[in-house]
Amino acid sequence: AQAQVSTAKGFWYDRVQVSIFLCTPDSVDVASCTGGAVTQEQRDQIAADLEGLAPLVTEFFYESNEEAYERFREQFRNSPVLDSIPQEAIPESFRVQLADPTKYEVVASAFEGAPGVESVEDQREVVDKLFSFLNAISLAAVGLAVTMVACAVLLIGTTIRLTAWSRRRETNIMRLVGASAFTIHVPFLVETVLATLFGAALAIGLLWAMIEYGISG
Repeated sequence: AQAQVSTAKGFWYDRVQVSIFLCTPDSVDVASCTGGAVTQEQRDQIAADLEGLAPLVTEFFYESNEEAYERFREQFRNSPVLDSIPQEAIPESFRVQLADPTKYEVVASAFEGAPGVESVEDQREVVDKLFSFLNAISLAAVGLAVTMVACAVLLIGTTIRLTAWSRRRETNIMRLVGASAFTIHVPFLVETVLATLFGAALAIGLLWAMIEYGISG
């Protein structure tokens, strides 16, 4: 579980984007949007600043108001309030891909409060919540594994004690005829080893079948 979480982190972090949302006509309450909607000059300046952040910024693209509104309608097509949201309320944006997603603060500090920028958001915050949940699950799996090992040790010990108790007559006879402790213990050890090997082989076979015909299939 921990290995899968680490693999998933690498996969999704490589696809995490920073979104720079631009001012709309309704963004007058934001200090950097006192002039209303973003102007073409401000868009060009933001694009030039992003190009200047290479190689930290590997690529970026501009999403117009029309494209953003179309994506919004697609994502919330079943929402009852969809038709009450005007197109002008959906901000245009720059979608930024970083070489190192952990360097989000560099981009945030460069563009937060810049003219024409309403806000800067990092998708990594959403992904981190997901991985915090997955990490909790993996830790729970480790705790369950430790508990199962403890239960297995107790079960094995109990089984050996019950087996020895059920054969106490044979053991006492062997002691009376002068058998050594090693001779008495060997049958129990051999039986335990054979049962363990059989159980391990059965578990490995079931695991292989589950992966081969269940997960992979």
